[in-house]
Amino acid sequence: MRAWLFKIFFSTVILLGFNSVSKAQTGLCPPNLDFEFGDFTNWTCRTGVVDLIGGFNKITWTGTGVNPTLHRMITAPGGRDVYGNFPELCPNGSGFTAKIGNETASVTGGIGKEASGLSYVYNIPATTSTFSVLFHYAIVLENPGHIPEEQPRFRARITDLSTGNTIPCVTFDFTASAGLPGFLPSPSNPNVIYKDWTPVTLNLSGLAGRTIEIEFIVSECTRNGHFAYAYVDVNSNCNGAITGAYICPGNPGITLTAPFGFQNYTWYSDNTFSTVLSNTQVLVLNPAPAVGTLFPVVVEPYPGFGCRDTLYADVQIATAPVSNAGPDLSVCLNQPVQVGTTSTPGYNYSWSPAGQVSNPTSSNPFAWVSNTTPVEFEVITTDILTGCQSRDTTIITGQSVDTAMTVTGKTTYCAGDVNPGILTLGTTEPVTIQWYDGVSPIAGANSLTFQPTASGNYWAQLQGAICTDSTRIVAFTINPLPIANAGPDATVCSNEQIQLGVAPDPANTYAWTPVAQVSNPAIANPMAWSAGTTPQQFIVQVVNAATGCSASDTTIITGLVVDTALNLTGKKDFCQGDPAGGVLTVNSSLASVQWYNGNTAIPVATGASYQPLATGNYWAQVSDVGCTDSTRTIAFNIYAIPAAGFTASSDTGCVTNNSFTFTNSSTVSDGSAMSYLWQFSDGTTQTITDAVKSFSATGTFTVRLITTTGTGCADTSAFSTVRIMPNGKADFTWDSICVDRPMQYLNLSSENGSPQVNYSWSLQDGNPDVLIKDPPSVTYGTAGIIDVVLRLTTLGCEAYPDTILKKVQVNKPEPGVRYRDITVPQGAKKFINVRDTVGNTYLWQPQVQLNNYYARFAEFTATDDVLYTIRITDPHTCITVDTLQMLVLKKPGYYLPTAFTPNGDGLNDIVRPYLVGMKSLKSFSIFNRWGNLIFCSTREGEGWDGKSKGITQDGGVYVWMLEFYTNDNKLVTEKGTITLIR
Repeated sequence: MRAWLFKIFFSTVILLGFNSVSKAQTGLCPPNLDFEFGDFTNWTCRTGVVDLIGGFNKITWTGTGVNPTLHRMITAPGGRDVYGNFPELCPNGSGFTAKIGNETASVTGGIGKEASGLSYVYNIPATTSTFSVLFHYAIVLENPGHIPEEQPRFRARITDLSTGNTIPCVTFDFTASAGLPGFLPSPSNPNVIYKDWTPVTLNLSGLAGRTIEIEFIVSECTRNGHFAYAYVDVNSNCNGAITGAYICPGNPGITLTAPFGFQNYTWYSDNTFSTVLSNTQVLVLNPAPAVGTLFPVVVEPYPGFGCRDTLYADVQIATAPVSNAGPDLSVCLNQPVQVGTTSTPGYNYSWSPAGQVSNPTSSNPFAWVSNTTPVEFEVITTDILTGCQSRDTTIITGQSVDTAMTVTGKTTYCAGDVNPGILTLGTTEPVTIQWYDGVSPIAGANSLTFQPTASGNYWAQLQGAICTDSTRIVAFTINPLPIANAGPDATVCSNEQIQLGVAPDPANTYAWTPVAQVSNPAIANPMAWSAGTTPQQFIVQVVNAATGCSASDTTIITGLVVDTALNLTGKKDFCQGDPAGGVLTVNSSLASVQWYNGNTAIPVATGASYQPLATGNYWAQVSDVGCTDSTRTIAFNIYAIPAAGFTASSDTGCVTNNSFTFTNSSTVSDGSAMSYLWQFSDGTTQTITDAVKSFSATGTFTVRLITTTGTGCADTSAFSTVRIMPNGKADFTWDSICVDRPMQYLNLSSENGSPQVNYSWSLQDGNPDVLIKDPPSVTYGTAGIIDVVLRLTTLGCEAYPDTILKKVQVNKPEPGVRYRDITVPQGAKKFINVRDTVGNTYLWQPQVQLNNYYARFAEFTATDDVLYTIRITDPHTCITVDTLQMLVLKKPGYYLPTAFTPNGDGLNDIVRPYLVGMKSLKSFSIFNRWGNLIFCSTREGEGWDGKSKGITQDGGVYVWMLEFYTNDNKLVTEKGTITLIR
């Protein structure tokens, strides 16, 4: 299980040889100790396996040589580490940094339990008085949380191989753990820790003449699942770790720079260490101090990452290196050209613009330009030991040849196309032109335009004063035309066929016209025929299916035509004896004619016309101009005519109930099937053999039989007549009947024009039946329902009398009622009404003090008391008498009703006080049962409608209060109750 990931970034280790009195170039480190060869030359790369053996973390080396997954060279500009986000390239100014180990273990796709190492063995010359190393490292460790002996780790050490002892202050063994000093958790993965670039310096001057080994090792966890890797670099100068101690030509001062990455710096004015000049990494001196001046600096690393050391800057004068960018040049665009000169050991080079040279750190890279604007290339040459620089430039001017080429027309077409492709060069410069098809030059093709005549890949080479360039390649496909052959011209009889064309080519498709005169328009050699004597042009269009190229050919066929026109005069389907029977005719100028009925030649029928006499299929064989042909066939059908006939079962009948049978006696000589159509003068028809017919109207009717064979031959001669006698329809009506009142029955019967009609009435009044058409008036003494019967009999239909029975209602009047007396103040008016459930005709008596005496509603004017009788007539003429007493209040005072019904019917909907002989009204008020005022008015004639503030009040008893003034101005107050009825 992976519990923690711990990853350490190991910063470049730089071995610094420091000698305060060394001269230029003599203090450089051994070859490629600084990796500036860009590879692992002189370094030993090892791979192995790490295990927990006897409780100890031990590595077993299994091979040497560069393993691309475990030994990798980081080149400028490099990227940023995925876990620590620090630069992969060491920030000490070098161009290359080594990386050992990788980001994968067995759990994440790697091998697991891997160990990888780098080591450099060097014999320090015995004559060397000062030799120091400055290395940098950055570390990334995954922290799975195992026991320390199982964790991923990083080791760095320098060993004196003469004694086998490791050198103190530069021996490190970092084991992944959560609290490892100087390490931080990765922002992208908390189970990974890292350490940014860190320097380590060591003075090895005391080891002159001895052999040392510098070694860096990373190993994954021993459980096979968690990784470790590191970055390392070594400074290029082993003669001292301080840069800028040389006074370069033209520089007024110097800038001393101690190695980066230490926790503290202390600069002193001399080796007495008495005067501190600065506590920063950089010390600026302007003007420059005297040659030979020593400036010590004490560097203190972060705790646990090396030992405190003192470095010395020995100020000397140095010469500037020589820079050589090469001569100015003119080159073709994007054509690389080498600039600069051979490199000098100990020098670094930097070219700009860096994006237009093959290697900006080479002394003689290849450069190029992409347009015609002159570009200045500058090289800065730096003496690695002294830091002195020089510059030189070269100007490269781009030259170009205009290779623009346009294509007019098509690039894929058929030979002979009216719009072939043409290639045209756009250059206006003096150039030499050569057109090519593929790799082969085309003889004589040296102009600005070229038209290909065969398939190929075409382009042009243009040679100018300086540059030679080529256009793009345009592929042309020019396809040959297929071969079209319609065959020779020919003549042919119109009823014969001839084969056109030739054998087919499977690569082609074919299309013949006219399509209607060939057997198959899509084959190479169809059969064809003429359509008359006019020469006919047949065209074949041949298309190659692969290329679409087409060709055509034509042949002319002339037809020899015999006139086979056959004319029909008259009918070809007819009945025997039809004067319009058909006659057949051919051209009278034909050389010979023979008439046929089916396959049988008709004897002596060789004339230009022939009239068939029997059913058959008739045609003629005709010959002319050397060709024999036949006319069309016309089928004749000649049919026998039937004889129609029938007999009737009777010649008269009653309209009420009659039925006649007509028996068919039709025949036909050839025994063919017959159909029948019976036509009756009442507009009806039948199609059965023997007709059975009833007539619903009176009068004389004709009967006709049309007999028709299946071939359409008919006889319409059968004819007869029958007579239908009329019958009547009994009906009657009456007025409304009331008991003890005479009434009259009205005869509504229809006699339908019968010459004689008899009637019989059964009136149920206790008298014998009445035998006349219109009976006398009748009076019934008992209310109820009676059955009245009327019977009607006409001449000729005595067996079918028509009888009608109707139930007659004899009514009696509703009993009269007396209405409740109504009291009205004298001089007032009052709308009164009677019931509407009896009838709708009214008569009020006596006819006094009302505005209407013939309606249900009337307005009463209160003058005197009146007892009214109201005669109400119902729809049955029965009369009901109601009575109503009207009383008039004549003494002074007031009048209020005791109840009212505000239901919206216009009667008693509003309660209002009536003042009789009083001066005026002060107020009229209504109170509910809780004593709340719900209505009040001060205007006489205004009343209460049963609502309060527009809300309908419930039915019940309400209290009223009335205030009014007498004629002598005395105020009178009256109270009482009124019932609201809902």
